[in-house]
Amino acid sequence: MRDPGPYQLEIPYIIQGFTHYFHVNCDVIGSPVVGSAPADVDMRTKGSGPTPLSTSANLLWATIRPLLSTTTLASTYVLWKFQTTNQDRIFISGGDLTAPNGSNVATPTLAWQGVMSFRSGGGNIGKLQVMEPVIALNGRYPLGGGAIGETVAVKNYLMGSTCIVMARDRSFPVAPLNESFGQNDTLRDKRFRS
Repeated sequence: MRDPGPYQLEIPYIIQGFTHYFHVNCDVIGSPVVGSAPADVDMRTKGSGPTPLSTSANLLWATIRPLLSTTTLASTYVLWKFQTTNQDRIFISGGDLTAPNGSNVATPTLAWQGVMSFRSGGGNIGKLQVMEPVIALNGRYPLGGGAIGETVAVKNYLMGSTCIVMARDRSFPVAPLNESFGQNDTLRDKRFRS
């Protein structure tokens, strides 16, 4: 199965006037209804048992924050459910992040992207993408291999028991793969060409 979901956690964030969306595939335990309180939605984790959406969203954001500048604003998160028939998204829940900004004092690298990949339990490759991180390197490295200290936390989160991230085959990460950083041409054109 290569469809997104069954659920998706979305964290919108703003860097110098541009809104980006950090998305991860995930799953819940039970069947939350539209408008459920974040504390009432139990997220499926890799191994630590059910965790409230509010806790899971803030743990994930705490892992990503070091990749983003303190000038980055992210104040909310949203949990969506995908329809199985047409892949439309339905709002399930949302809330406020407890630490709304990025946490790195470095300047964002505009029109840049970071992609961190992992091997899933289903044998496929999953990816996390962060737009305009503080990391200005251009290349590919082993994920969390020491070349970029900020990604060690991402690797540890993906391999840890509190991880809610799933690949599109709906399985959890089992091995870290790579991190790559470089220019995003579409974003460059939007940001710098008039």
